[in-house]
Amino acid sequence: MTHGYNPFIAESSPYHSGYVATIDAITKIVAMGGSLENIRLSYQEYFEKLTCDESWGKPLASLLGAFEVMKALDIPALGGKDSMSGTFEELMVPPTLLCFAIQVIEGGNLVSRSLKSNTSTLILVNAGYSHETLLDIENYRSKMTLIHKLMNEQKILSASTVTTDIKHEVLEMTADKLIGVAFEENLPVGFLPGSLILEVENLESLKDLDYQIIGKTLKKMEFNQQPLRKQIDMWEKPLSEIYQTSKWRTLRPTPKDKADFELKNDEACSLLIPILPGMTGDLELEMNLKALSIHHEFIIIQTNDYEASIDRFVNKIENHNTLFLCDGYKMVNTVFNSGTQISVFLSHPKVKKSLEMLISRKGLIIGSGAGFVGLINHNYFGDDIKVYSNPHHKFMHRDLKCRVVSDENALFQNQLGNHFDVSLNAFYSEIEVQYSFDKVFLEATETLSNQPMVIGMHAAEGRIIGTLCQIENNKSLLAMLFEYFIGGK
Repeated sequence: MTHGYNPFIAESSPYHSGYVATIDAITKIVAMGGSLENIRLSYQEYFEKLTCDESWGKPLASLLGAFEVMKALDIPALGGKDSMSGTFEELMVPPTLLCFAIQVIEGGNLVSRSLKSNTSTLILVNAGYSHETLLDIENYRSKMTLIHKLMNEQKILSASTVTTDIKHEVLEMTADKLIGVAFEENLPVGFLPGSLILEVENLESLKDLDYQIIGKTLKKMEFNQQPLRKQIDMWEKPLSEIYQTSKWRTLRPTPKDKADFELKNDEACSLLIPILPGMTGDLELEMNLKALSIHHEFIIIQTNDYEASIDRFVNKIENHNTLFLCDGYKMVNTVFNSGTQISVFLSHPKVKKSLEMLISRKGLIIGSGAGFVGLINHNYFGDDIKVYSNPHHKFMHRDLKCRVVSDENALFQNQLGNHFDVSLNAFYSEIEVQYSFDKVFLEATETLSNQPMVIGMHAAEGRIIGTLCQIENNKSLLAMLFEYFIGGK
């Protein structure tokens, strides 16, 4: 999904603004690996209060400019949304018609803006826009179609539109991998609607494409003969106090010395999963457990019949050897902390006693996400462990690569030093451990802080296990139950 709008053009000509916004949104779809076919558009308008012929003419002119592109490229708009009046006393918004473009493509065909190689060439495919002649639409269509073909053939490494200036766009393209760039002289300047910057390695594959070489990527971290890091810092500085720009730093935790460790249970695995209000992940968990042929049962903990639900839970846990606490970011958590309802459930005297008996008969307690945090809040891993929000103070998703730094628990036996790819979806994701470092078994190899990021902990001789990542979504992690329960499926 992309958008297009330039307020500076809008102030001078609403017609050109609607035209350029539509071209820009469509070109961004092509830059991401899409094609001109099957694009759909939607618009958001915001204009001054309509009081005279001139004010009424501004939205009409904007729509005419947008419609000219839609008609020429045969791309329809599905609808749009109007807004309140853009007039307050003597203040008026510029004529605003934002274009949004959307297309569905295979994930493997997506092309990012990030530069990929330090030995590539940067080229500009100029659409030739001017305020006097607009675009040669057939020439534009031909170029975008050819670029899409080259992307499908994997001959284009990265691509970007030019919504500000060539050098600034390329600076943003370098920010991910910090790849240096040297520019050619006499580059076009300013906003170039419909034009694309492409990163390629083999210019011979572009023989049918009209382009201009604008630069080369470098092994040195230089940008336009200046230190690249300095240029990026200057770009980030104006908004650095508003938007945090801390980076994920790669860490290499050192595994503990390997020791002989074996933990087994001769029974077949049987899970009991309590469902508290607001829990999520139970459907994914059931799907994966069925695929693994693991016996399981759900029990709903009803708030309007709480004590009776607790009694039913206590009776049922006697017939199972594993308790699984699912994640649940919404109602399971409160605005003050994560896993609070789970912690209240675990603190009930009857539940506490039944779980002590579960561990004594070599059963397991597994907490996933907020389930893990609930176990922490109830001191299952010690009273020196605290959970805080992540440094960005907002709900976040992150795919992480984790490393096993201790395999002395039921699930991760003989996995010391191995890496696992996991997904983290959480607001509370920073775990502070003061003394109980021996209970940490899983750490992220990249974090938002200067310290290793704790992802998993264990206790009770490896029979109480918790992870911040969502185990219920990970079939391979659930399959590790067979490493402990050797009585078969």
